[in-house]
Amino acid sequence: MNAIAKAKAVEAAPAVLPEEIRAKLTEAKARFGALTTRQMELAEKSVQSPAIEAEYFRVIDEMSKVSGDLERYQLAISAMDRRATEQLKAAEAAEIAALCGRTSDLLEHRIQAAARFSAAVTEAVKAMREIAALGKAAFDSWPGSHQPQSGVVFGGEELSTLIAGEMFRLGGVRIPSGGAVASSEMLLPAPRPPTIFNVGEPSLTKPLSLALEEANTYAKTLLTMGG
Repeated sequence: MNAIAKAKAVEAAPAVLPEEIRAKLTEAKARFGALTTRQMELAEKSVQSPAIEAEYFRVIDEMSKVSGDLERYQLAISAMDRRATEQLKAAEAAEIAALCGRTSDLLEHRIQAAARFSAAVTEAVKAMREIAALGKAAFDSWPGSHQPQSGVVFGGEELSTLIAGEMFRLGGVRIPSGGAVASSEMLLPAPRPPTIFNVGEPSLTKPLSLALEEANTYAKTLLTMGG
């Protein structure tokens, strides 16, 4: 029986605890060492009598048996170690696959959140411009020739300051004393073009959801490649 066939036979045998096999292997190694010492002692005396010679060959036979046991135990341990390694790799692969799936789902949810954000900003901009238009109309219809220049908030700097204050009220972050701000609690950024090429041309700016979709595609490629 070759080594491969022996390994398969060991794997097909009833399950044995690794500690039992390792203990037997240690015992067999010790026994083989003792037999080797005894065999060398007898080799020097074998010519002295038939009894010593018979004992010498008995030791040789036992060494052969113990050697076979050593090979079986080593094959069994190798098979168990290989199975343990394969099981560990399978568990790690399953864990990584689960994390990749969860990460992918989180990335997709970002697109949905981005769509809600864009819709909300669209309504906010519409309402802001409505406030400005109504203020201008009120200014234009003010009776007499002396419209108030401040306090009534017809528009301009006063309205911009109030709008910015409202954005800070709703989207600002209160920094707790002695602690760091959670990374997910970000301030609403001020409007600005992403590059100098977009200055004065808002329509040239890529929509948030599209930018995140492209980022997700890249992220999923990295996930597939293992980071």
